[in-house]
Amino acid sequence: VKYSPGTGLSTHFVFSIPSYLSDIEGFFIGGSPDIFFRIHKNRIGYVDGDTDLQMITKFKAWLAAQSTDGTPLKVYYQLAAPTTTQHAAQTIPQPHLNANIFTGIDAPISIDYSRDIASWLQQKSDKVQETWITPTLINGWKIQTEVAPHVGYFKDSMGIVHMRGFVTGGAAGTI
Repeated sequence: VKYSPGTGLSTHFVFSIPSYLSDIEGFFIGGSPDIFFRIHKNRIGYVDGDTDLQMITKFKAWLAAQSTDGTPLKVYYQLAAPTTTQHAAQTIPQPHLNANIFTGIDAPISIDYSRDIASWLQQKSDKVQETWITPTLINGWKIQTEVAPHVGYFKDSMGIVHMRGFVTGGAAGTI
């Protein structure tokens, strides 16, 4: 446990600095390995005259009851020393030489990734060049051959429409 004021979450208690100085239920991270809880005595069944051992036993019974009810007490905190978890290797498909990999966690992540360049180049060479389609222009639109002599479009295997050329003369929204 790393002592870090203002850092900590719990399923049952509010983080309070320091919780033992107030009459508010809460928890406080005091340092390795101390986490302090303040709980109202009536929640654990305290009776005047209970010894410290009896209060601890009642608190443990309350914790066990929470777990039995399906709502176990959980506390999230920063570790004093970060830990590294080695996971089994996963296959991550990569459609291009450049790709982004995202995770659903905020922790830093390190990935070693090698791409089979020969396989990728073969996939690229196996692709057939799409045929450019020359559009039929209406509503006064004309090809501006002085700027770009070729006007056309095609839809690639990923569903993206590519366009080239320059047209002019028509009204906006009528192409």
